[in-house]
Amino acid sequence: MSLIERYNNLDGVETSRGEIRKIINLAQKEGRKDIVFKLTNLLKQNPDFKLFNISLEQKALGSINAELNGLDYIEDQDEGLGKAITPDEIYDYVTDMIIDLIESGEELVWKQQWDKEVSGEAGTIATNYSTKKAYRGINFFLLNFIIPLIRGKEWSNPYFLTFKQIEENKGKLKKGSKGYRVLYFTKLFSFISSAEKIYISSYNRAKFIKQLNLSNAKILKEFSASEVADRYYFPILKYYNVFSADDIEGIDFKTVKVEPKKEEEKIEIAESIINSMPKAPIIKKQGTEAFYLPSKDVVNVPKITTFKTPQAYYSTLFHELIHSTKHPKRLNDNTRGGKKFGDKEYSREELVAELGASFLNAEAGILHHNLKNSAAYLKGWRKRLLQFMKEDNKFFFRAASKAQAAADYILDRDKKGIPVYVKSMETMNKLVNKAQKGVKKPKEKKVNKKTKQMALFGGDKGSNELKGLGFVSAATNLEPPKDIFRLAGAIGDFIQDIQPHQALILIKGTKHTSKSQLAMQFAEGFSLTGRKVAYIDYEQGGLESKDTVQSLNRNTTHKGRQNIFVKGYIDNPMQELENIIKFVDVIVADSVTDLGLTADQLNYLRKTYPKVLWCFISQVKENGAMYGGNKMAHNPTAIVQCHPATDPKDRYATLEKNRGNDLNLCYDIFQKKVFAFKEVEETQDDEKVIKTIRDYKQ
Repeated sequence: MSLIERYNNLDGVETSRGEIRKIINLAQKEGRKDIVFKLTNLLKQNPDFKLFNISLEQKALGSINAELNGLDYIEDQDEGLGKAITPDEIYDYVTDMIIDLIESGEELVWKQQWDKEVSGEAGTIATNYSTKKAYRGINFFLLNFIIPLIRGKEWSNPYFLTFKQIEENKGKLKKGSKGYRVLYFTKLFSFISSAEKIYISSYNRAKFIKQLNLSNAKILKEFSASEVADRYYFPILKYYNVFSADDIEGIDFKTVKVEPKKEEEKIEIAESIINSMPKAPIIKKQGTEAFYLPSKDVVNVPKITTFKTPQAYYSTLFHELIHSTKHPKRLNDNTRGGKKFGDKEYSREELVAELGASFLNAEAGILHHNLKNSAAYLKGWRKRLLQFMKEDNKFFFRAASKAQAAADYILDRDKKGIPVYVKSMETMNKLVNKAQKGVKKPKEKKVNKKTKQMALFGGDKGSNELKGLGFVSAATNLEPPKDIFRLAGAIGDFIQDIQPHQALILIKGTKHTSKSQLAMQFAEGFSLTGRKVAYIDYEQGGLESKDTVQSLNRNTTHKGRQNIFVKGYIDNPMQELENIIKFVDVIVADSVTDLGLTADQLNYLRKTYPKVLWCFISQVKENGAMYGGNKMAHNPTAIVQCHPATDPKDRYATLEKNRGNDLNLCYDIFQKKVFAFKEVEETQDDEKVIKTIRDYKQ
């Protein structure tokens, strides 16, 4: 039963707290914030209820989150930019078009490119005329792949315009021209409370927030209207029609046409994309077969010299690298792949790999060399693809979405959409240019034997092999890391700069040193930066325990608690932590001894998920030794020592280790303030004495 069915079936049925939690967990996995928000609120407002009789004021609509990769989000006005359409209509439109293509009479036999040449005319990549950005996801395949093959020719001009854009640019459509659908998604923001007689719905976020604020709904006492908007929405597929520049008169497209890059530059881009892939698998170049071996995380392709063209070599390698993105250390997508050759999941994975390779081919500027060969490759799966698409109209659509996600992983774009390989190439070019300026060529007679010997063993010898083993050239990125941040509040001033790269903060101390209080304050500091925190509270017992509740009330604020999720314990640490990691940024454990991870297990998790931050509490014996032995230290990036005192108000923390930061700061756990010990001179009984006081940072 799907998430939507399980949620909608709650209406009018007595349901247990445990069942509601299961639906919340499923909704979190599928990204349905609206369902998570509503049900979490229900449990929070009724902490003592074990059974619920729920009456749904508004049933959930079907989710399309799994298909959104590569589609643009466009905020519609309430009258709508494009035409409203159900997801099934969209899926049928795309699926029927592909079925027609596969069932067409034209035969394109796929051939291994390293054996025989496959001819193909030069083409272009479909581009939005207004934004000058290439289409992505399913739109990429519709405009570059499916429609051109149905039409029997490729576009001679890459640009596509809406009818409105044609009019604005004083152009005119040729008689008999046909429009093509471009898909996008918008968000419908909706809040309904029949008890308060509030019914607010809008595609426009600002309008929704304004109307909600004017309604004075009770929910605004706990959440801002902006927070409600972020949770009470669901995505909706829509489309608008575009026309090819080939069918438009009166617009001089040559003035905006981007000059193609030199052929050798395109191949350089392909090489840079491969070398810049995050957590890349081992790449071997041998034999006569191309494959990806998940058990050893190895990609193999024949040597480039055995291929008919370099473009065919890179396309084949891209295909196998797309396969490798499903590995746990990358996208960790266990829905990709199949048990045997030809089954539905196996076929979908092959489709994902070939479509993903097309994305990378387009990025590298070699798509036109491989487009028809890719079409022929897919037609080789004719019978299976037809069967699966007729049974499931989402089959191709979801494959395209997963292919876009895989290509995006390899390209590793920043917030501005710039792929990491572009930065690597720019940095390398700057270094080369800088090195070449003003450098005089050494005279041969001044080169001694030692210099010659160094030259023999220097240069690029072994560079590619080292990259294949996971090494990265130190010259590829000399810029300081951009992901360094500080926690909110005084706790941030104390711990200072944090870089989320295999980071682990260890809080240690003997009994009665307020370690748990400090851990809660760390959790709030992370939460206030917008990071989700999983707090595993063996020591105090979770939210069922008054100790945990009191600790939360003392050490966190209402705002800070929004991103903190608490559980009393976990039974299977490795299995459960790998599941938890998918949804959070920080994991706090009180304590590491109770968690029961070995050093090897934690090292695996830290290397596999390097952006996850860990914060562990460890109790030490009076002699300073850690419970569980030295192996429990887990090589932390920061060690915080909590100091005992009979009065909790006198307890404080210091930094024993903190890479690249000041170790002289102290932290008052009770007052939540940073201080340094300072010696002052006082007069007592007519004598001057030196007294140590706490000098608090303002």
